[in-house]
Amino acid sequence: LTSTFIPAKEILSNSYNLISAAEKNNIEFDDTYLDIIHSAKVDISAGRDAHSKKNQLSRLEKIIAGKVVFDSKRDRFYLKHGNSKVEFNLVAEGIRKIALLWQLMKNGTLEKGSVLFWDEPEANINPLHIPLIADMLVELQENGVQVFVATHDYILTKYLDLKIKQRNAIKFHSLFMTEKGVKCESNETLKNLEHNAIRDTFIQLYKDEVERAMEE
Repeated sequence: LTSTFIPAKEILSNSYNLISAAEKNNIEFDDTYLDIIHSAKVDISAGRDAHSKKNQLSRLEKIIAGKVVFDSKRDRFYLKHGNSKVEFNLVAEGIRKIALLWQLMKNGTLEKGSVLFWDEPEANINPLHIPLIADMLVELQENGVQVFVATHDYILTKYLDLKIKQRNAIKFHSLFMTEKGVKCESNETLKNLEHNAIRDTFIQLYKDEVERAMEE
């Protein structure tokens, strides 16, 4: 069983010698960041990609304007477009996160039977790209990848809700605090969650806007 955890903060741009330094105890770093670097460094298979996978990769490539390249000699990741290469640390963080998803899909890390944990996929992502992220997550699930997403974003949760089809196996979970501790509510649809801080906050925002408009 292959399981992958993508942290909220992008880390590939800082991958140079990071693993070596951690192994020699020269630096203390969260193991989850080291794990995702290891996963991203997996040699990309030379085999042919399935049609559906090619389509997914192509859609991601249009956003990141290129493909991910790992230079093992320099221990660095690059974004390659045509004959030019740009170091990851010079690329916007949101694009780097989408590029990481491309890399994990391309190198076979996210295949049928694997598990993906992703903390706040929306962090530093241009809102215009959120629908594609939702598409990719749903399609991964359809292809047999078990996906767990933690988010505080209204747009992402709503798009996931809108893209659910009858064949999908998707469930929403809401964690909330009570006098007896943390409780969890689960439902197959977003609208039927009684405890939904994201929705409630947006409703309050709308009410505040209406109230301000009335005052003017």
